Amino acid sequence: MSRIVFCFFVVMGVMFFPKFATAFWGEDKACIELVAHPDDPATSIEGVEFEDINVAQAMYKCLDELQEDPSNPQLQYLVARVHWRLENLYEVKKYLTMSAAAGYEYARIALIIYYFEQEVSSIEGNLQLQRYIEEYYSTNPKFFSAVRRYADFLSSLYVSQNCDVAALKMREIFDLEKVKKEIDKGFDYITDEILMSHIPDHETSICHAEQAYIKKVLADIRSWYDKQQLSNNLNERFMSAYLRYEGVGGREEFSAAQTILLELAKDGYVQAMAVIARDSTDGELIANLFHGYSGEAGCLYSLWLINAAQTGNEQREAIAYVEDSAEEFCPDAMRLMISLSMNNLIKRKPYGFEAKRVSLERLERYASFEIAGAQYSLGLLYQHGDYVDKDIARARYWYSKAAPRYDKASSRLTTLP
Repeated sequence: MSRIVFCFFVVMGVMFFPKFATAFWGEDKACIELVAHPDDPATSIEGVEFEDINVAQAMYKCLDELQEDPSNPQLQYLVARVHWRLENLYEVKKYLTMSAAAGYEYARIALIIYYFEQEVSSIEGNLQLQRYIEEYYSTNPKFFSAVRRYADFLSSLYVSQNCDVAALKMREIFDLEKVKKEIDKGFDYITDEILMSHIPDHETSICHAEQAYIKKVLADIRSWYDKQQLSNNLNERFMSAYLRYEGVGGREEFSAAQTILLELAKDGYVQAMAVIARDSTDGELIANLFHGYSGEAGCLYSLWLINAAQTGNEQREAIAYVEDSAEEFCPDAMRLMISLSMNNLIKRKPYGFEAKRVSLERLERYASFEIAGAQYSLGLLYQHGDYVDKDIARARYWYSKAAPRYDKASSRLTTLP
């Protein structure tokens, strides 16, 4: 309890007492020092890996600097990167679009990656992706030539669904070694993301006449990765093991693949840790594997614990881990803590894990970080008067804050008196 209260007052200090914030967080750094991408050619500093972004410090610092210089494309990109860490995708798209339109090179690349990851499955998103690729092609021809191939292929499926065109595109795109040679170092995951996320879906949903060819493509992909498994590239080793683990492109080889995944997981490779945590019921193995990790790996462990917890004592221990991960701005952990806090505040207390006041303070703190789920939850509380005094004006305020990113909030706004 005291730890939770302490965290609350720390954040209040950050918001209202800058000197206190500096004392707690350390040296008062500029936004670029807190958020700059390590590979961004527009910066000369070392940069910060995505999972290492200090969201609490960066959010306030970057927003303050952007308020002073709202048309600065670099600051727009940096603010987008902080929001991406929090999975505030509406703000990510908004700020990246502004920055890219102003010509900031890395925002252009980030915007294309955003569309790949978030909106490529919609026709509108796919066409937008095509437009950005054509518009920004001169920025990095090697990277975008490969990306454009994928966009063309996806467009042929999502827009025209012309299977003859799709077949030709597949034969061009999945000359895998040629594609690999074209993609600059650091963007290999684009290939892996497309191979793992999109192609298996099309095997059963679109262009049925090409299923035999797709099956051959997946077998070729698996064969290619199998040749790389002895390399020092962790990503290639993971892909080889994962394809065999899932039986993609051939028969399932669970035992052999699990051995490789465990080796990678013990070396701290988070994707392998995620697979092990997803499928394992061995509590001792998981505890040893994740011991000492925080950040994304710590988040995985906390969520595994909450899923595995059976008794009241186990649940309380699991919630403590989830709470710690939420304090490190793990989005999944934050969503779970929002749900638990709401259950506590509206008198449904399956966990009974903390005082109602602390639950409300948590929601208010998350809302200050533009977490739409927390803003929506506050709207519900004020609309119905759960724990707080009923206040339709404040309910409308919080629903309005969440509405651009949360459809339920938009619906609630239309029903308010």
